[in-house]
Amino acid sequence: MAALVPFWTQLLNENPDNSTATISFGLYMILTNFSLLGIWMYATGNQCLVDRDLDKRTIKVFTKIILIGSALVAIVIALALFEAMLGWLLFIPAAYFISVTAWGRHRPRSKKSGQ
Repeated sequence: MAALVPFWTQLLNENPDNSTATISFGLYMILTNFSLLGIWMYATGNQCLVDRDLDKRTIKVFTKIILIGSALVAIVIALALFEAMLGWLLFIPAAYFISVTAWGRHRPRSKKSGQ
């Protein structure tokens, strides 16, 4: 999936006023988010592939962040149906929200340390 990022970003960059390019990029982002969600749920299910001391709250927070990110991208796609450039521009704050929320505010917590 990650290998396709340059293709989709170039397509969007070369056609910022094209709704099809914006919607295609958004659908790719949603597909990527759902792939991430599947991997995350598999890894954290019964905490088989993550540290058993990982806080359940952390698992829930990251799951919600992935779902909220997908919802934001879906909203951007809907807006792109009406105005492609608006959709293109809104991908930036959507990506910022996902990255800052996921990695800036929520550090994984351990049950032992409570950190």
